[in-house]
Amino acid sequence: MNIRYLFVAALMIAVMLPASAQRRTKTAKKKSKDKVENAMTEQEMRRQQYYDMLLSATQDVVIIDSMVVDKKDVFKHFSLSQEAGEIASYDGFFGTDNQSDATVYVNDLGDKCFYSIADTSSHSRLYSSNFLDGKWSAPDSIKGIAEDTAFVNADFPFVMPDGQTLYFAAKGEGSVGGYDIFVTRYDSETGQYLKAENIGMPFNSTANDYLYAIDEMENIGWFVTDRRQPEGKVCIYIFVPSEVRSSYKDKGISDEQIKRLAEICSIKDTWGDGTQRSKALARLSALKTKNSKKVEHATFSFVINNDYVYSDISQFRSSEAKVLFTDLQFKENEKRKLMTKLDADRLTYASYQGNKRQQLKAEILQNEIRVETLSREIADMVKSIRAKELEVINK
Repeated sequence: MNIRYLFVAALMIAVMLPASAQRRTKTAKKKSKDKVENAMTEQEMRRQQYYDMLLSATQDVVIIDSMVVDKKDVFKHFSLSQEAGEIASYDGFFGTDNQSDATVYVNDLGDKCFYSIADTSSHSRLYSSNFLDGKWSAPDSIKGIAEDTAFVNADFPFVMPDGQTLYFAAKGEGSVGGYDIFVTRYDSETGQYLKAENIGMPFNSTANDYLYAIDEMENIGWFVTDRRQPEGKVCIYIFVPSEVRSSYKDKGISDEQIKRLAEICSIKDTWGDGTQRSKALARLSALKTKNSKKVEHATFSFVINNDYVYSDISQFRSSEAKVLFTDLQFKENEKRKLMTKLDADRLTYASYQGNKRQQLKAEILQNEIRVETLSREIADMVKSIRAKELEVINK
């Protein structure tokens, strides 16, 4: 009897133990799941708090116009003055076909450019190159940003004419959407850029916000976003930059209206009495006219041989020749600028006296030597371009 009782008791314990263990496992899993959900909630709460902070500080800005374009062609729609530099397609600039959406910023002198390169894990970082000895130098990472682990991706650079202020778009910490626009400045003492800051709303949103550029000469700015746009499309907003940042909150505007302004529900809401917009539109129209004339004047005629005369870079069949021709254009541009400067310096030379005159004389002589060097390099490049193109044509 005792043996039977012990056997039954043992059997009951054996049956109950797995059930008990299962309950403990389910409880542990539930607690673990609750912990993850709580952690996600805390993360979402921090992001919401950050969003609310940026929202309350939304900048008062006049947006004069907007246009929806293909993302891959966005660089074509920036009408920048020469002093503001140039925005170009990465593939077109470097003669590649692997970064169709990427852009390159080239400074006004045409001797330095900024761009991004994606690594094998599709994470992108910012780099710069200098135009030396007839070619672009190897990529040099942007110190201070490249080491910043807060950014998963960094793309779409733009540098102000001061050569110190850098705008770019990035994904990662400090972003309220996908890409957000950030600003940083070069610190000459440390030789690297300072920690980048989010430029806030309405320039950033919960969508992707990309390229940001300012033409100081014309007091006109551009920024690009895909908010409320279908796949492959972006909206370019054109605005009036302000030297002093002013937020809508300081003007007693309601929270609901601030949110509409931050999300750019209607650009008309930003116009005020329309005075700033009218003046900016006039400046923009004049700039576009000036640039269109410059483009017409910039059309080229490059002779390969008696049978082939090119007027567009897309006509080149050799990828090497195409890259060389792009470099040739930069060299010719540098030569034109130097010759213009020489003409101006020669005119003012007679009015200078003493040390100032001697300094200008030395500068004139130096630039004359540089023009002669450029002329030889240009002639050699022309021969090389023809040879490389004919290699492909004659195959």
